[in-house]
Amino acid sequence: MRIGTSYRGAELGLAEPPNAERDEVPWGFSARDFVLIVGAALIVRWLNLSLLPSDVGYYSFPDSSDYLAMARHWDQQGTIFNWLQATGRLSTERMPGYAWFLYALAEMGFDSPRWIAFAQSLVDSLTCGCVGVLGAQISTKLGRLSGILAAFSPTLIIHSTLILQDTLFVFMMTACLMLALVAAKSGSLAAAFVCGLLFGLAFFVRSVLQYMLILLPVCYLAIVLCSRFYAPAKPLAKLGLATLLGISILLAPLAYRGVSLGSIYPTTQSGLHALFWTVNLVHRSETGRTFAEQSPFTRKIANDEFNRLSLDEVDLGAFEVDKIYRDIAFKELLNASPVTLAKVWIQGVIVSLVSPGLLSDGRVRQLERPSFYKTPGNSFPERAYKYFFDDPKMFQVIILLAGVFCALFAFLLVIGLVNLVIRVPLVALAGVVFISYFLLLSGPTSGPKYRMPYMPLLIVFAAAGILAVWEFTKTKVLKPRRQI
Repeated sequence: MRIGTSYRGAELGLAEPPNAERDEVPWGFSARDFVLIVGAALIVRWLNLSLLPSDVGYYSFPDSSDYLAMARHWDQQGTIFNWLQATGRLSTERMPGYAWFLYALAEMGFDSPRWIAFAQSLVDSLTCGCVGVLGAQISTKLGRLSGILAAFSPTLIIHSTLILQDTLFVFMMTACLMLALVAAKSGSLAAAFVCGLLFGLAFFVRSVLQYMLILLPVCYLAIVLCSRFYAPAKPLAKLGLATLLGISILLAPLAYRGVSLGSIYPTTQSGLHALFWTVNLVHRSETGRTFAEQSPFTRKIANDEFNRLSLDEVDLGAFEVDKIYRDIAFKELLNASPVTLAKVWIQGVIVSLVSPGLLSDGRVRQLERPSFYKTPGNSFPERAYKYFFDDPKMFQVIILLAGVFCALFAFLLVIGLVNLVIRVPLVALAGVVFISYFLLLSGPTSGPKYRMPYMPLLIVFAAAGILAVWEFTKTKVLKPRRQI
């Protein structure tokens, strides 16, 4: 069984005839290709690590201390039963998967920031190989180029050095997407089942997938209905059930935890993020204040609501407080102007998609770095102009130059997406839905870190753009000149 891969337009390198090389190799990608891409990715990441100082500040991000504290907490008194009972702030605020990863490294004696970055470089290199296999489900040529681009992606390279859960999460989600396409093309129930297991593991790393659990049955039904135009619905229905079974097995403990705590939310971050980030950024856009200036006003809104309810935040459980935060955030967003909401969401999407990965690099962050959030201005263009051109420092110069390359990447991405929509519409649509999910959730909260979950798909789209531009140049520009 095959998904709706159209072989029209094989001349663009985005689709190949049935007897092409991709059908002679399992999964459309040879073991040699996979090893070469992983090897190249390792070399690039180790070279980058060799240039990083050993100071912990180059490996840390604002959330890094929490993850290290979670790993130490697990080492001292953590058990799966304690986590199920949600004892302590750390066990309720974040998912435990990355803490388990750090704890395992510490048990092997690899607990320094440099060793953590080294281990994550191994994981990220495997991600690059999976990106290659992901692209190879469309064409072998696209798979190879996608893997190469992933191996040299600054966003992936830089974030693999940071003590953040993103590298581990991206690996699991990329492997999950890869197996989803492999299962759809081959009809393998085993691939579909492992895809579900990987989704469950990724959920234990980041709770951002919580709303996707609600959307999965809807997406599953849509895929079955759409597949009637491309392939028999019954085999796809079996694949979907195998995937849901894998997810259910992994998330059964999480479901038990939710029932015992009386909350459908796995962590207490949803309300916290919605109120003190999303609402704060929306109000900042309305008032023209900086992020720091607006924060006390948002805190006052929360305090006033607790006073109105005659409740003391200290006396409430973490999930109860988070629910009140969500209610306040929902009310504030409903009261905001639709124009303002649309503006801040669009700005967040643009920044997340095109902001340079260098923003997260420890060496760049050590430079004098004026905060964009603290830059005054009544609009995004005004703040951007002041940030880059009013007394620019070395930091702004580096980011501005990197932004040029990001703009080129975005151009290739759009070209590639358009071509994929024409050649493999079902696959392209699924990718757009996946990306849109994360863009809608992150909203105004933007930056290169927030595009990590869907960065592999962006790389595949950009690789498709490069192939399309090259084939167009070769057939429409270079060939006519040769004939002359």
